[in-house]
Amino acid sequence: LNGTDFQTSSIFSNVAPDAYLLTVQDIHHCGDATEPIYVLDYPRFFTPNSDGFNDLWHIEHLKFVSKAQLRIFDRYGKLIKELSEESEGWDGVYLGKPVPADDYWFRIEFDKFETLTGNFSLKR
Repeated sequence: LNGTDFQTSSIFSNVAPDAYLLTVQDIHHCGDATEPIYVLDYPRFFTPNSDGFNDLWHIEHLKFVSKAQLRIFDRYGKLIKELSEESEGWDGVYLGKPVPADDYWFRIEFDKFETLTGNFSLKR
C-alpha cells in the first residue's frame, strides 16, 4: 500500500479507512500495476438524541469516492433517505418525524465500482 512494504499475501489487516494506492509487483520483476483503492468503514449504530455523540449516521470516508449514491431503507425495503458523498449524514428523521429504533439497511452505488450493502442500528 502506498508503495511501501511489499508482501506476498493479497490480504491486508488493520488498514484504516482512507484512500490508498495499491501496487501489485510481479515476483519476476516483469512490471507492476498501481490502482487507487478506498477502504470504507461505517458506524454499526447511531443515537440521534441531540447529545452531540453519534447523532448522525454517515460514512465519513465516502468523500474519497466520486459519484457515490447512498440510500437508506427500512426493514420492509422502503426508501428512507438518500445521501451523496458530500452529505452530512442522516439524523433519523423521515418526512419530518423521528423513525423508531430499529435496524436499517443501506446500499451504495458507485460510479466505477461494485455496489456495497450493509446494515446498522438506530438506537433511541
